[in-house]
Amino acid sequence: MLYGDLQFFDIIIFAAIAAFIIYRLRSVLGKRTGYQKEKSEYKKIKKEERKEEKPIPSLLDNQIKLQNVYEKVSDFDHKSFLEGAKKAFEIIITAYNNGDKKTLKNLVSKDVYEAFGKAIDNNTNNPSSQFYSLIVDKVSNAKVENNTITISIDFISEQMLNNDEGKIVKNKDNWTFEKPVNSSSPIWILTQTWYLSFKKLKDRIKKNEGYSDKPYQDQLGFYTIGYGHLITEKESEYYIKKFRKKHFEKLFEIDFRKAQDQYKKNFLKKNHTSSEEELLIEMLFQLGPRGVSKFKKMLYFLNKKQKFMASLEMLDSLWYLQTPERVKNLIKNYTKK
Repeated sequence: MLYGDLQFFDIIIFAAIAAFIIYRLRSVLGKRTGYQKEKSEYKKIKKEERKEEKPIPSLLDNQIKLQNVYEKVSDFDHKSFLEGAKKAFEIIITAYNNGDKKTLKNLVSKDVYEAFGKAIDNNTNNPSSQFYSLIVDKVSNAKVENNTITISIDFISEQMLNNDEGKIVKNKDNWTFEKPVNSSSPIWILTQTWYLSFKKLKDRIKKNEGYSDKPYQDQLGFYTIGYGHLITEKESEYYIKKFRKKHFEKLFEIDFRKAQDQYKKNFLKKNHTSSEEELLIEMLFQLGPRGVSKFKKMLYFLNKKQKFMASLEMLDSLWYLQTPERVKNLIKNYTKK
């Protein structure tokens, strides 16, 4: 009986010792100290680390701005984007030249579609134009804002007229594509082109030219109508018939496009700033390519980025004596940017 009591007593002692040891271990090892992350937070951090760990691929110098997209969009692929942009350029231009509005509607924004539609209605498209070559000159801008990826590309294309390799026209254009970050669609929407990016300039030219639905003589004595449209020998109907303003709006768009084409033909490789482009396009609209070509010193200083000297040459001209306020305003816009 005594042996049994001792055995029971030993069990109680060992149980007490075990309880004490467990208590001490718990107090040392199991105690929370400081801030401890929940499991969900660890999972979140691991996901973020995985995103950050994805390396940005090697980019060419003319693609370096795409790094801005890679830093914010983990599944972006610049190679597939650039190939898609080239295909989109060819499809859109071909559709435009062929007057195919249905194809355009699914690939461009509402504003671009309306502008292309007006140009097609004004017959400024050219169905005889075919692609000859196309390269991506550079990515001029790339950003991710408001959950939208926006990328601007400078394209240089060659188009062949009437299937004749002897008639190849070279063009440089800047196109802007957009796509929502979370979109699973491979389609990027064209939201802006170089030809369509001069709305403010158009408004300014209209203001400077003034409007008249009747023929009048300009400063040089040439008969003009609408928004500064020079009446040619084949346009005698303007002296006889009366046309609505809508007609002259279309005529202005055609004349402005001609000024843009003349700029590209004569100044394509000069890498001008937007203010320099606007100045030269308005000069071409008002004076024509022959008139602008006479400003040799002004063009020299403009290309050398010497705004002050280029402005002096503009002031020291017959052009300034004929339209002083207009020239002053052009110099103001040219030098402030």
